[in-house]
Amino acid sequence: MDEMKNSMQETVTENLTEAKAEEPTETMADYEAEINASLKKIKNGDLVEGEIIGINDKEALVNFGYASDGIVPASEMPLEPEQKPNEKYKVGDKVKAEILRTDDGTGNVELSITKASALEGWQLIEKAFTDKQPIEITVAQAIKGGVLCDFMGVKGFMPASLASAFYIEDLNELVGKVFDVLVLELDKRGNRAVFTRKELEREKIQAERAKMFETVSPNDEFKGVVKKIMDFGVFVNIGPVDGLVRLEDLSWDRVTKAEEVVKEGQEVSVYVIEVDRPKKKIRLGMKDRSQDPWNSVEKDYIAGETYEGKVMRIKDFGAFVALPTGVEGLIHLSQISDKHIKSPDEVLKVGDTVNVRALEVNKPEKRIRLTMKSSESSAPRQPREPRRSHAPQKKEAEIPAASSTEAMTSLESAFGSIDLKDFK
Repeated sequence: MDEMKNSMQETVTENLTEAKAEEPTETMADYEAEINASLKKIKNGDLVEGEIIGINDKEALVNFGYASDGIVPASEMPLEPEQKPNEKYKVGDKVKAEILRTDDGTGNVELSITKASALEGWQLIEKAFTDKQPIEITVAQAIKGGVLCDFMGVKGFMPASLASAFYIEDLNELVGKVFDVLVLELDKRGNRAVFTRKELEREKIQAERAKMFETVSPNDEFKGVVKKIMDFGVFVNIGPVDGLVRLEDLSWDRVTKAEEVVKEGQEVSVYVIEVDRPKKKIRLGMKDRSQDPWNSVEKDYIAGETYEGKVMRIKDFGAFVALPTGVEGLIHLSQISDKHIKSPDEVLKVGDTVNVRALEVNKPEKRIRLTMKSSESSAPRQPREPRRSHAPQKKEAEIPAASSTEAMTSLESAFGSIDLKDFK
């Protein structure tokens, strides 16, 4: 240390000598500074500010306005592992330091930049804790249950459950990274703090989600990652939002299982099909739109021809059927059966293979109307003949007059011989 000090002092003396050659006479201000330095009182624990006037790979020499310069050993500097003092600091740098010893036995003042930084850092941490404001920390090491963090020399701990809004399998991925965190707990006696990043990350994600749902539109394209595979499709993460790609939107070919096309963790290109802003949902597609079968639908399907299809979805009003090229057509409830039915599921279920006949092919509106009825029963009905009345009709008939004898004869045939004296 003495060798370094002597060397540094020689350098300083040479610089002063050169300065004196340029300015042969000292000013009153110089004398006043020397007097003030000789009269300045310091004690252990004081914080001082100074300028580095010499540095090597082991220590730094600091002028802080005292009669003696201060020495800062490498162990009292906030350095990275294997980092040398002269790799982080240079002559002319301004530093804050705490006085460890006013005299190290050789007339030098021993300083600590680390402790001064930690003291200032602790004051900032206390303020951040009180004001509930974020601070920027560096992850130093991954340990069991979380990570150790550093903030201006103050050591802190961040549990794994609070390190992110998402599950992190390997905490070593965080080492060396800088994050904004909130101060959750303080242990001033142990000079330690507990941090959380989860709340800030959630707030950031919610803000980004809100912004995205304000701006995203159909046909927007994204690069995403497959997060989860379900029976009905896959969820793809596109930043702050997870969008759903249904099975029928994965490929123009028929897909029975999403695993036939993608796997979890795979990066994919997707585009927006539909946005439900009130429900905060996005429907995505992965089909190659340059291969859209609707481009040639009028050549592939002709009204009156019969095709094989697969029932994909059933609604109250009918069933959607996937045709061989991947396009879907609708069989209206009235076209499902020759018999009267109240609901499509009386005849069909999802996954059924059916023969259908095209009734209409509309390329501009991407619509195909289908029928399962026989051609006879789906033919236009003939106009009905005027309805005939079946109510009884009155007929006027002539009833011939009957003589008294004919009347009696008629009565006798019905009731037998009747003596007229029996009637009053």
